[in-house]
Amino acid sequence: RMLRQGGGKDSIDVNKLQQSTKYTVGLELDKALANPGSDYDLVLRDGDRLIIPEYLSTVKINGDVMYPNVVLYKPGASMKYYIDLAGGYGSTAKRSKAYIIYMNGNISRGKAARNIEPGCEIVIPSRDTKKKGMTTAETLAIATSTASVGTMIAALLNSLRK
Repeated sequence: RMLRQGGGKDSIDVNKLQQSTKYTVGLELDKALANPGSDYDLVLRDGDRLIIPEYLSTVKINGDVMYPNVVLYKPGASMKYYIDLAGGYGSTAKRSKAYIIYMNGNISRGKAARNIEPGCEIVIPSRDTKKKGMTTAETLAIATSTASVGTMIAALLNSLRK
């Protein structure tokens, strides 16, 4: 707020500093109702909202896939089935790092992401495409340049001796 009142002459983007005051909490309501006082039971505070989404018969496939898509839920279908319906993995997909966002807000990652339910969203993250070292061609180019400079210096020193 202070930056906004100061006319925005700072180099920091004020909008990036704003933090959300709303948070989502994954809740297994059936277990909470069946076991009052257990770890599944959640205490609501003043201002909290309990949102129960309506039943969705679809699964959303998002992230680094060829064609992000929403498809009909098929009981017992694997994650591969849904990814195939989205055209398969993208070229920079982290295939083993997929995760599922369930309708209750819980998230399942990696190999644990097996139980796909209606209303889930499957997310395939991308690999970091930044280089993590030199390629063979870059190494050879530097070695060739260094050898050329060394040869030139040796030839120059040899001609100065005469």
